[in-house]
Amino acid sequence: MQIYNRYIYRSLFIATFFVSFILIAITMLTQSLRFLELIVESGASTRSFWILTFLSLPRFFEVIIPLSLATAVLFVFNKLNTDSELAVLKATGQSFFQITRPVIYVSLIITVFLMAMSTWFAPVSLSKLQFMKQIVRAEFSTLLFREGVFNNIGKGLTVYIRNKTGEGEFEGLIIQDERDDTAPVRTVFAKRGVLVENQGGQEIVVFNGARHDFNTQEQKLNRLNFERYTISLPEDETTPTRRWREPDERTFFELLRPDAEVRADAEKLREFRIEAHKRILGPLLAPVYCLVAVCFLLLGAYKRQGKLMAIMGAAVTLIILQALYIAAMNAATKSDLGLYLAYGLWGTPLIVCIILLVSAQRGGRL
Repeated sequence: MQIYNRYIYRSLFIATFFVSFILIAITMLTQSLRFLELIVESGASTRSFWILTFLSLPRFFEVIIPLSLATAVLFVFNKLNTDSELAVLKATGQSFFQITRPVIYVSLIITVFLMAMSTWFAPVSLSKLQFMKQIVRAEFSTLLFREGVFNNIGKGLTVYIRNKTGEGEFEGLIIQDERDDTAPVRTVFAKRGVLVENQGGQEIVVFNGARHDFNTQEQKLNRLNFERYTISLPEDETTPTRRWREPDERTFFELLRPDAEVRADAEKLREFRIEAHKRILGPLLAPVYCLVAVCFLLLGAYKRQGKLMAIMGAAVTLIILQALYIAAMNAATKSDLGLYLAYGLWGTPLIVCIILLVSAQRGGRL
């Protein structure tokens, strides 16, 4: 391996790592804010907070790392240009493919890494993230009932608690249950209550109170005094084992071999198919972004002071390509046209960049 190849390799890896570290740190900050309220209100440990935050990161690597690599290519080749190193390489008879060989190899390494991430590691981490969020809600659900406020526990169920004792009991409860559209709205007043678990989920057991419901047909308010009354809680908040995993939580091989429930539902089957295409196409964008960056920096006249306009043009082009790709994949869930557009956004820039660079090489402009 020639000295300049080692130099470019080292520069690309360092710059890619630095840019990726900054973008991952920003992503980590934004994701941590999503879990902060859950952790604070549930009383979970700091360890749970960090585990949730780190589990949320791998699914963003598919976007972060290709853009980081393209940014590194812009930085490194602009530095080679301003330091006149590209001019020296050209003067020594180095061909375009020899100069860009490190970029191509690094982009292929990144592609293989992203393939492994997108096909297995990222969906597994996302599935564990969703499962752990429900575990936190289930294990610390007694703390999710805040004192002195009306707590919305699922759709149509509101719970007010005046005070919580140190033993985990509730005092001064008001519960309004309007989940059943066919039954009158029920309002329960109780002196105390407790949260208990059973095989079907969790429920609130209240003592020494009264239940009020208004009979619309007879226009009469009914009252039922009780010593003990039970109200079940929504299962989706407290039963993590019953959660259906979304397509982005399945590994690539699970997407290729969906179960009978998915095969029987055309809409779900389509979501699985689009997600499988996304797992393949996303990592393949890394070489395309690198070639776009190389074209902007290597084509055109040599400028000792740098190519600011070329860098800006490359940045805008990469942002547009990424935005169009995301929009195309979203549209692909409804129409095959979006999937064709996504593949076009990968293949068209790749072919155009290769044609431009080969033409420039034959024309002696590199």
